[in-house]
Amino acid sequence: MKESYIKFLNDFNNACMDDSVKTIVIDTASQLWEVIRMALLQEKQEAQLKPDGTLKNPNESLRTNLLQIEYGDANPRMRNILYLARGMKKHLVMVNYSRSEYVSQIGKDGRLETVTSGKLELAGWGYYYSQCDIVIHTYSDNSNVPQAKICDKHPCGLGIEATGQEIVPNPTYDNLLAVIEAVT
Repeated sequence: MKESYIKFLNDFNNACMDDSVKTIVIDTASQLWEVIRMALLQEKQEAQLKPDGTLKNPNESLRTNLLQIEYGDANPRMRNILYLARGMKKHLVMVNYSRSEYVSQIGKDGRLETVTSGKLELAGWGYYYSQCDIVIHTYSDNSNVPQAKICDKHPCGLGIEATGQEIVPNPTYDNLLAVIEAVT
């Protein structure tokens, strides 16, 4: 994974430096977040090994996941991707998977429990809403007509006027740009 992450960074940096490139699409950012985390885990695993590939401490086993505190090392890696694109004045489109949103509530027994809210949220990195200028949820309605809405979970960086706005009638990239131009 570390090698995949380094290759991605090289390709991404080259695209950011290329004046002919105006828009960069990461499909999917959910998978990129997984690569970033697994690359960091690989670095932690490599630190456990001697040059011959055996464990430095034979009483330990090879790490299989990151500790919660180690996400502090992974988060800046994702954030720097956004900052580089912004600094180089590129449009950065990050396609994401969705997952069920979970909320805490008091259960019938009086204990705090976690349940699905019935809504969807972005899968992967937890800072999209606060770090991205705009988050758009695309979906199909009951008649399988594509729909898109600027996310209203948090105010978008385009201004309060854009928050929650539907992108109609056809949610294409050009229509999105038209909405952005209208509110800015």
